[in-house]
Amino acid sequence: MNLFLISLLNHFKITLKDLEAREETRSFIDLKRPYNSLDFQSLIKKLLAIRNSGDKIVIYGDYDVDGITATAILKMTFDRIGLKAGFYIPNRYLDGYGLNKNRINEFKAKDYKFILTVDNGINSCSSIQYAHSLGMEVLVVDHHEPNDQIAETTKFIFHQKLSKFIDYNCSAASLAYFIASYLLQEDVEYFATLAGLAVFSDVMPMIGNNLIFAKLALGFLTEKRYPNLIYLLNHKYNLNYDDFNFTLIPILNAAGRISNDILSTNNVCRFLMSFSNDKIITFGNKLINFNDMRKEMVNKINKDNAKCFSTSHAKAYILDGCLSGLSGLLANRFMREDKVPIMILMPDEKDTATYIGSIRSFYPYPLTGFVEKYSSLFVDIGGHEFACGFTIEKAKLIQIITQFLSEMEKNYLSNVVEDENLIEISLEDLTLENYDIYSKFMPFGNAFEKPRFKIEVAKENLFPSKNNKALFAFSPDKKGKLVYFGSDDFLASIDEESISFIGYLEKDTFNDNVTICLKCHEYRRP
Repeated sequence: MNLFLISLLNHFKITLKDLEAREETRSFIDLKRPYNSLDFQSLIKKLLAIRNSGDKIVIYGDYDVDGITATAILKMTFDRIGLKAGFYIPNRYLDGYGLNKNRINEFKAKDYKFILTVDNGINSCSSIQYAHSLGMEVLVVDHHEPNDQIAETTKFIFHQKLSKFIDYNCSAASLAYFIASYLLQEDVEYFATLAGLAVFSDVMPMIGNNLIFAKLALGFLTEKRYPNLIYLLNHKYNLNYDDFNFTLIPILNAAGRISNDILSTNNVCRFLMSFSNDKIITFGNKLINFNDMRKEMVNKINKDNAKCFSTSHAKAYILDGCLSGLSGLLANRFMREDKVPIMILMPDEKDTATYIGSIRSFYPYPLTGFVEKYSSLFVDIGGHEFACGFTIEKAKLIQIITQFLSEMEKNYLSNVVEDENLIEISLEDLTLENYDIYSKFMPFGNAFEKPRFKIEVAKENLFPSKNNKALFAFSPDKKGKLVYFGSDDFLASIDEESISFIGYLEKDTFNDNVTICLKCHEYRRP
């Protein structure tokens, strides 16, 4: 058996049989469905009753990809079955997250008798009660951790755990998908593609239905080439999962991150429901422009203007005058540059008493213990092992920064075998054959993380780029390449003859030439 394959199997603690099962082409028949759930059936009956009554319902989504795709799925479904439905995607800076009373008043004025929250609502008890006081009824489709009082607030809830459907987290778009498939009595491939896209955007555990939707999404997008999504991909062929993570999701999220125009986020939803060339180009160009603006804004933000708190194992930055929707992107950028876990804190545009924050990290600095230990300090928090977003009171900033820096140092010291989750390879292993083996393990995600590889390279085999912002090393046949993003200044302080680099495996194609690359942001002494 190939040694590279053995290394990957050992890393993921799976057998060849497990890999073969994971690699199988998936179909709709593989999905676990919630049709026997009493909550699900109750919600379905209510929606059909609303349809039959001729009353209007408004779908209240969220400004991220999961909320927008879920909203699009339900709006298109309701249109097909004759249910009178409007939709609204809130604006991060005007509405904040979740259902709010101002929008409820607007819906009431427009004669909506029902509100369906999707990708939010499970913790909006006071807003739901307010809607009820106005004679409106609220239905909830959400996947977030529930408020203890929600069951007393509304009887129409579809939630993966509360509804006894599945015992792992899933995207709101996948919950919306099952509502659609039941109401339409068919499986719609485009809806499954949107649900699969949301699996990646919300970093869902890559198991069960999540894995199936992820595989279906790539398969259907490759086969059907939906014109709106393909437009954002610049009509690219040979699609892969990175196209979701690094192109589609950032573009679809951009408007929600930087715009305070109500139309901008709602236009993302309209784009997902557009299939004519004119609308695709009109809406698509706006989304691409927002993404270009977002990238420019992130690149222009200077750390020198931030308040920085640091140890040798972590840094926290307080950035005033920046859009809080960029906090996660900045945390990613600063982590690549500083090569330590990063906390970014920015003033909340809607509430001067709170700050919006994001943390990005990597092994050996998991965040789960930190989040659980200090959960009482946050107004709101969510995320996974190496990334989280939160809201915190301004008065608690220094306290949470201090605890973050301290916990990251403890994490490092407690993870003594720090390379246990690294796969050690050589430059000779950077081959197309091995990349094909690697691709059999895809898609990666939460609970099945993209593996990191470690290569030891002799210093004499390292070559700086012309601008000294990167280092290169090449495999003997020149078809494999290691790229370290950073200058070679650190080499002078290392006495050893070789150095180890840590990064992720990728395939680069340029002018029909394929190169297998290990793209690195970390180095260690051997």
